[in-house]
Amino acid sequence: MTCANVLTIKMNNKAAATAAMATVKNVLATTSIKEPREGKFAEIADCLKVKKNTISGFTGVWVDTWELLIPEILKALAAQGNKFSGDNHWSSDYDSEYWQFNFDGKELVITSNFHCGDDEPVCQECDEEVTYEYDEDNDCYVCPECGHEMSAEEYEARCETFKIQKFTF
Repeated sequence: MTCANVLTIKMNNKAAATAAMATVKNVLATTSIKEPREGKFAEIADCLKVKKNTISGFTGVWVDTWELLIPEILKALAAQGNKFSGDNHWSSDYDSEYWQFNFDGKELVITSNFHCGDDEPVCQECDEEVTYEYDEDNDCYVCPECGHEMSAEEYEARCETFKIQKFTF
């Protein structure tokens, strides 16, 4: 599945961001991860830009590849010792995933939240296959057809997976 990916990595200063960009490009050029479509890693490298103290870019990459590639990029950056933080979001027609990461100079923490569209719940009241809408005021999900409410915890348990990875340097 091809997705739209948005990556942002914030460094302490422009010099650190420029050095980090070189590291990211090196990881993309030397990775042993197999890419499903030839030339996609070069496309990622081409889309990333340094603006002030931030590396950012938007590209389309296969999900399975991206999930393997992001931790490798972040571990290579952490190995340099410079503090950084950021996020990555990808989405497709069916699924989405949001990553947040932070390196404090000693520990890299990567948190991801994967949302599987195929696992979204069917409304228990009207039996419709609908996309529940989040009600921020009541912290619940509401069926747009009949108004049935589902707690945020129950909804997330059905179609979202949280994952935390920690690496010490």
